[in-house]
Amino acid sequence: MNAVASRDRVSAGVTLAITFAAGICLGVGLFLPSIAFEQFFVFDRTHSLVSAIYALWLDGEVWLATVLALFSFLLPIVKLVLFLTDGTLILIRGTGVPTLSRAADLVGRWSMLDVFVVALVILAIKGSGIASAATLPGIWLFTLAVVLSMWAGERLKRAHMAEARLT
Repeated sequence: MNAVASRDRVSAGVTLAITFAAGICLGVGLFLPSIAFEQFFVFDRTHSLVSAIYALWLDGEVWLATVLALFSFLLPIVKLVLFLTDGTLILIRGTGVPTLSRAADLVGRWSMLDVFVVALVILAIKGSGIASAATLPGIWLFTLAVVLSMWAGERLKRAHMAEARLT
């Protein structure tokens, strides 16, 4: 194995580790409490992203629950699976499939939607004067998962650009 191939495999291994870390942060971030609501100086409700989706579903907000489930649960998982597949192919074969990275990039453009929605909810609640809200570790882990997956995606893009220059 030449020095370039060895460096590419090490880089692919690092990218896979970043993607794996993003997956762990995503999994934990989806289920840890993300937001706490306070009324009359008592935090009486906390929600994780998953429990918020479930609560919306039970309250008859099926459309909103479905949209949040799609953008906060399904699409980030699909994106990470695409990254893991592409990175594994680079690690094993020395070459990946650029289409996988492009598809993951397209899916990933919507990854920060949840963070934006939570920020809007907190802003609306704080502005109402009736209650207040605070972010909890779940939203920070979810955000970290988004940032890590963006980093992994950029690394995969660079790997494919380097591949294209060599051919």
